Amino acid sequence: MTVLAPPATASPGPRPRRVAGLVAHLGWEAALVLFTVVALVAVLVQSDGRGVGQYFWSQFGATGLLASGFALSLRTATPNLAVGSLAMLSGVLYADLRADDWPGIAAAAVGVAAVTVLGLILGVITGLTSAPAWATSFAGLAVVQAIVFGFYGPQGVISHGGRAETWEGIVWSVVFVLGSLAGAALFLVAPVRRFLSANRTSGDPARWRPARFVGSLVGFGGSSLLAGLSGVALTGYLGAAVPTGDVQRTLTAVAIVLLAGVSVFGRRGGLTGTVFATALVLLVVLLVQLSSAKSWVSVLVVGLGILVGIFVSWMLEKIGGPEPIANSEPA
Repeated sequence: MTVLAPPATASPGPRPRRVAGLVAHLGWEAALVLFTVVALVAVLVQSDGRGVGQYFWSQFGATGLLASGFALSLRTATPNLAVGSLAMLSGVLYADLRADDWPGIAAAAVGVAAVTVLGLILGVITGLTSAPAWATSFAGLAVVQAIVFGFYGPQGVISHGGRAETWEGIVWSVVFVLGSLAGAALFLVAPVRRFLSANRTSGDPARWRPARFVGSLVGFGGSSLLAGLSGVALTGYLGAAVPTGDVQRTLTAVAIVLLAGVSVFGRRGGLTGTVFATALVLLVVLLVQLSSAKSWVSVLVVGLGILVGIFVSWMLEKIGGPEPIANSEPA
């Protein structure tokens, strides 16, 4: 008698611990709120109540937009390490066109559109070749720096119209906060998160998959657009665009995003973490500056923030990551 074996079924994959992961992120974000309040009080005491003004609001909006761009690229598993350089290019283009008496909105639109197109090109290359995003973004970083220094040199460009008012910094801050919360809420939807973060899947790295292509376009295109907005906001605050400091801005964005709890593995990234981590990092850096410390101390603070953020990401992943699959012992 022939006995038919039941059809083989694929073993279930690891199941993410959704509730535990969400609770862990909310708990960490509550801790970020506490740390931010402590830093704010310290800044106000150190500056006799004058520490939070135009500087903070302008930096908060510009830096937050840049961090949101890098966070988006991490959420789509396409880390864009060229965000600082793209912001620099957008700012230089904006300042140059403003110097030629272009309207502010038109000049900003051109600068943001230019870097968005460059980001989409990087996304197409990454999506078609399945190359690691960090490698593609480094190529983009080199190209952008060559363009800026080739056309404008190291001296920078003075923007027509001078420095922006405090209310403009507040507007940029509102744009950052609302955009960050909306994007984070979208990625809380599991099907959306799985589809857009398809680049984190294992398997043949050179195999082309439509979902990976879409994720690359969204990651690189979206992060470049946000970086472009950041460059315009920062140039408006400074009244000029200087083709330096992009590495420092990129490092600051990385520190903020990792401290925010955004997964380096392309998984869940919380809701309000980027907003409060941006405020925390800026307040700590401002506190260092108020203490008359040397400039390298601020860089050290950012570097330590990245290391702490790596530990935070690992901790949140251990709590809310996929459940391990028990290996069956041989008979």
